[in-house]
Amino acid sequence: MKRMTVGIDEMWDDLQRGVEQIYADAEPLTRARYMTLYTHARNLMNTIDVYDGPRKYHITVYAVYQHVEAFLRNHVATRFDAAKGVTTEDTLRLYTSKWERFKICSKVLSHLLTLDNVKWWRKEWLQGTENVYGTYQLALVTWKDVLLSASGGKIIDGVLALIEDDRRGKPVDTSLIRGVVFSYVDLSMIEEKPSKDPFKLQVYETAFESRVPQRHQALLRTYEMGGGWNMTISRST
Repeated sequence: MKRMTVGIDEMWDDLQRGVEQIYADAEPLTRARYMTLYTHARNLMNTIDVYDGPRKYHITVYAVYQHVEAFLRNHVATRFDAAKGVTTEDTLRLYTSKWERFKICSKVLSHLLTLDNVKWWRKEWLQGTENVYGTYQLALVTWKDVLLSASGGKIIDGVLALIEDDRRGKPVDTSLIRGVVFSYVDLSMIEEKPSKDPFKLQVYETAFESRVPQRHQALLRTYEMGGGWNMTISRST
């Protein structure tokens, strides 16, 4: 019979407050606070819970993983709320700023949980467990699955509108186009089962190339040939 680990909820309460602090638009963690959270994480993920079954060592790590996954889904679900009713450029500016901030915060979280989480994740991966990721990969998968599923169409429409405005000679901030495109390229790199083709960028291609031929194929070709920012740059680096 499984014996419940004592203190997991109590330790998680403070760890969760720390995770929320990492992702908040506030002052960064102090070194002392980071070390406190690091100790909580290590204690949680090194608490051995003895019970019958093959997953004995990893029960507490999985509990932390579930808490983090739930937090990320709730956090990402609200990232784009402020985009309602704003202009196209403001929508893309909000998206790119939130994306860059989210990546930085997720790297901090990944470092916080990295040691035992990585060992556990690798074992799960080798055992063929699906939909289990390292912390940073989990964050990006959550962004893709939660935010892009709800707002991806609006974001892509905004990018295509800016491309068209640019080609018509209207002043646009092309860094916003680059920022969105490169975010989709980044999200293409976190697929659980990568394509055999190292240059296949599934998330990017699904979002852009499946729609561009119908609306902006000629414009896109101009960009790819050097008429503007280069949408193929990540394929050649």
